[in-house]
Amino acid sequence: TLKTFAAFYHKPLPVSEILSLCSLENIRKNMNNKISGGQRQRLLLGLALLNDPELLFLDEPSTGLDPQARKNIWEIIQGMKEKGKTIVLTTHYMEEAESLCNNIVIMDNGRIIAEGAPQALIQAHCNDEDGPGNLESVFLKLTGRYLRK
Repeated sequence: TLKTFAAFYHKPLPVSEILSLCSLENIRKNMNNKISGGQRQRLLLGLALLNDPELLFLDEPSTGLDPQARKNIWEIIQGMKEKGKTIVLTTHYMEEAESLCNNIVIMDNGRIIAEGAPQALIQAHCNDEDGPGNLESVFLKLTGRYLRK
């Protein structure tokens, strides 16, 4: 699959580099319908990275993954950030956003209700009586603690 998609680009990264980066070497000969959910997510990320993009959109890349697979995806994303790539990441996992993002936009009912660096949002919206501040507590404070009907 990676070789096929690499053919779509004028200057793709070497497939061997993507296999290594996304820890796909051990499944490189498997059919796509015979790999796990974590392997599938890493393959999809590898496909997105083939053309060495400057801007990368990732829509909930770690949803449904076990902790090991999630950690691996996070490491790949962190590596892309270190290379100076711009990443737009959507997630429902506040821990993921807090760990990976330089800037956070919190949306509620389709509108932006807060924006800023994770620590700035925590400092602005959490105080001692709220307990230890984190991005999840900011989200709950701003959007409400209970599900809407």
